[in-house]
Amino acid sequence: MITTIRYVYLLIILLVSNTACGLSDKNVDTKDSPYIFQKLDLTQNTSDGYRSWDMNSPEARYEVIHGLIRAKEPTGTLYKDNKPMYSLQARHATIINDGEYIIMEGEVVLHQMPDMDYSIIGDFITWNTEKGIISSDFRLKVKTNSIRISID
Repeated sequence: MITTIRYVYLLIILLVSNTACGLSDKNVDTKDSPYIFQKLDLTQNTSDGYRSWDMNSPEARYEVIHGLIRAKEPTGTLYKDNKPMYSLQARHATIINDGEYIIMEGEVVLHQMPDMDYSIIGDFITWNTEKGIISSDFRLKVKTNSIRISID
C-alpha cells in the first residue's frame, strides 16, 4: 500500500513538472530573444579578395528581429591593399545590415597605422563600410605627436 502511494505521488509530481515545463516553453518566443556570444570575430573582404576590415569583441548580442549586432569593447582594423591602415576601438558598437553600417560609441579612437602618426578621438562615429566613409556629427579631437586639435 505504501509503495502504491509513493508511485501515485511520483506520477503526480511528474505530471505537474511536465505540464509546467510545457507551459514555459510555449511562452518563450526565441525570435525575440537575442543570441549572446562570448566572442565576436567579423572579417569583410573586398570583391577582389583583399581584406577590407575586421572587428573583434569579447561579447556581442545578435538581435534576429532587428538584424543588429551589439558589441561591447569592440576593436577593429581597416585595410588598404591588404595592409592595416587604421585601428579602431570604442566602448560599444552596433553593426547594422550585415556590416553595411557600424555605429561606434563611447571613447571612440581611430589610430593611423602602422606608425600611429595621428589619432582621432570622439564619442560617436558612423562608419559606412561599403563606401569606406567614417563620419561624426559630434565633437572630435585630432592628436598627432606634436599637435592637438579639437573640433566642436
